[in-house]
Amino acid sequence: MPRKKLFAIIGAVILLAIGILIACIIFQNNSNTSSDDVSEINIEYLSDTLDLSNATYITSENGEISINGSGAVAKNGSVTISNKGVYVLKGDFTELITVNAEKSDVYLVLDGANISNDNGAAIYATKVATLYLAATENTTNTISDGTNYSENYGTEDVDAAVYSKGNIALIGNGEITINGNHYHGIHSKDYLQVLGGTFNITASRNGLMGKDYVAIKDGTLNITCDNDGIKSNNDSDTKLGYIAIDGGNITINSVGDAIQAETRVSITGGNFNITTGGGAKNTSTNYSQWGNWRGTNANSESNTSAKGVKAEKYVLISGGTFTLSTSDDALHSNTNIVIDGGTFSIKSGDDGIHANTSLTINGGTIDIAQSYEGIESAEITINAGTINIVASDDGFNAAGGNDSSSTNGRQGQGFFSSSTGTLTINGGTINVNAGGDGLDSNGAMYITGGYIAVDGPTNNGNGALDHDGTFEISGGTLIAAGSSGMLELPSTTSTQNSICIIFSSTPSAGTEFVLKDTSGNTILTYTPSKQYASIVISSPNIKTGESYTAYTGGAEVATVTINSTVTSYGTNGGMNRGGNGGMRR
Repeated sequence: MPRKKLFAIIGAVILLAIGILIACIIFQNNSNTSSDDVSEINIEYLSDTLDLSNATYITSENGEISINGSGAVAKNGSVTISNKGVYVLKGDFTELITVNAEKSDVYLVLDGANISNDNGAAIYATKVATLYLAATENTTNTISDGTNYSENYGTEDVDAAVYSKGNIALIGNGEITINGNHYHGIHSKDYLQVLGGTFNITASRNGLMGKDYVAIKDGTLNITCDNDGIKSNNDSDTKLGYIAIDGGNITINSVGDAIQAETRVSITGGNFNITTGGGAKNTSTNYSQWGNWRGTNANSESNTSAKGVKAEKYVLISGGTFTLSTSDDALHSNTNIVIDGGTFSIKSGDDGIHANTSLTINGGTIDIAQSYEGIESAEITINAGTINIVASDDGFNAAGGNDSSSTNGRQGQGFFSSSTGTLTINGGTINVNAGGDGLDSNGAMYITGGYIAVDGPTNNGNGALDHDGTFEISGGTLIAAGSSGMLELPSTTSTQNSICIIFSSTPSAGTEFVLKDTSGNTILTYTPSKQYASIVISSPNIKTGESYTAYTGGAEVATVTINSTVTSYGTNGGMNRGGNGGMRR
């Protein structure tokens, strides 16, 4: 073989190998970056120790500013701080407080101080490592910016009563009222930590903003705003843009989202009282186009989202006490939600809990007293916990696709594609009161454990159970009462027996249903809150070959002998998908 041809072949092989190697690296990198494990965010919190022993005291009295100590100068009513240290402010300040201490920590301690600036921000940290903001106990302190800014900040887009190009830490035991008249209340261009103190924030846009992240360990936040309450908006680094809350007392009344992260939300504790969009009374039915929610803030700007807790990648909650009244979804993720614990009292004008991709509940107490759909995601898995749902439409809705409320406004009906979805219940205590379907999956449903009671619809256009694929029961207790027009049954591939009874005379609301064996032992009892034309029950105590008698209101209505996985009694008034036991009289 000619040497040139041999070299050409060798070169081609080398190029091919390099190409394959690059492709593998790209694939591996894409695989690594595309997966986003849901995990708790661990924060390295700053120290909240406040030492006033070497503080500089800045006092404003009758328009005159005096400084006792070093590191600060006053000119024409304004104050500039240029060195690290602790600065105690007392009196009325009507011009800008500037912090210009490069790569240094500066503590501003308000001791009966009122800081305002009609022409711009009240406090502006141009150069600082971390700006610590605190107040002394039992003092009244306020910080207010102007409605319109005329100050010259160069290329920096200063937009808050307290604005820092570095980090911000809120500390102490005192109380500060912050009025963000222009846009935001507090805005850090890096990260923001809340370690203590009481901060009452009113803002015409967002209440509390940390670009890289917001982390809350302790303290009290009372936020009223015309857009989002607490927000992290770094969209250029997937490792940032998150919110981590490990404690504190947080009250938010927002026109937009209460807690909104560009990437992730991790909550391990705290007490939350959240109202968005005027509360759950502002449901989708209040608008001419169902689901196209729009709120208008004081700046006449449209808010396309008014969710309680919202994140792009995931929401993870392992603790905390939540009271939420939201006109939009109470908990929402454009990808995944995991709930490991916590106590939730939810009223929502849209979904109680919504995740576009997957939703897993491993514990906690969840009480959804009002919702359009209670719990909705493409993949829903319930492993433990106590869940009570009241929904005007579906209680659980497992459906594939995206809820457009994640991007272009609230989608009350949750328009998903109808091809996929899985609902799996492995444990827990679940009670559903649904005007639409009680348990609904556009794909498969599986029940392996737990206690599930469904008060389904009274109209024949929906059913207590609705599935487009396999519905297998292998454990647990299921009681599903509702209409019979769209009746669907478990699959005969189930390994646990089920009974379906269609009543010739519809029992009224509050009529007790009882199932007993031939010895008179009670297998189960249930009292639906609505009238019910049919009931589907499954229990490990229902044995093949045994006979069982059903009673409503103390009167015998049916006796069935279990000769198949699904045994039915009565005239089939519905679709009867899944079971093959046949209807008996």
